[in-house]
Amino acid sequence: TTITYAVKKEYEDLFKGAVTMIGNLEFADDKMRKIYENCLPTAFKTYEGEDSLILTVRKGSDYILMRDLMPAMPTDNLDRHVAWEMGRLHDMARYLDYAGIVHNDITPDTVFVSPKDHSVGLFGGWWYAVRTDEPLKAIPAAAEEFVSDDSLTSGQPDPRTDLEMIRACGRELLGDRGGTRLPMLKNAPAPMIDYLRQPSSGSAQKDLENWYQQVLPASFGARRFVKLPISYSDIYQPKGV
Repeated sequence: TTITYAVKKEYEDLFKGAVTMIGNLEFADDKMRKIYENCLPTAFKTYEGEDSLILTVRKGSDYILMRDLMPAMPTDNLDRHVAWEMGRLHDMARYLDYAGIVHNDITPDTVFVSPKDHSVGLFGGWWYAVRTDEPLKAIPAAAEEFVSDDSLTSGQPDPRTDLEMIRACGRELLGDRGGTRLPMLKNAPAPMIDYLRQPSSGSAQKDLENWYQQVLPASFGARRFVKLPISYSDIYQPKGV
């Protein structure tokens, strides 16, 4: 039910920035809070070790790191599971847009997935998150190819970084983060592959609408729930087992 991050003290500024950020996440009302608070690191504690600063975040007991889940994903209907994961990530981008935050590190190593509830949690990578009216502090290597030249030149965050990283997540889930081989892999419908290989519109709301109103109907027809038969214990075993 927890995730623990240990950050070297030389990166204390990034650690403190993350703690300040997640400690001040805002919601428009109780309805929004109910939707998002369990998908964000809203419940946390901090500690100081000898060489590290430590952040412990609470999470749902069935949330699995996307990176760890990927090898266990079924191949016969992989595209349908990637579809709902992408939908949840697009919805997370809409929250970030509302909150005026650019996360800068949305990858399979920072996103957690609940197979049971078909939800995702953005619990990692907050060291790089900044408000849209604040300057960039740092960017991870995973984000370098997605940060625009304008953003690098000005030092100002660009929401397009998150939107492009979400598409890269979808491509990586399908087996090719770069996207050039996706048409040859043929493990997803053409409309879905085309969307994932195209640049973002630049708007979280527009990307979300395009995904649900255009891409999914063209790819799969009517929406239906597809069970992902993977549990937490299938991925993680206690020590000694």
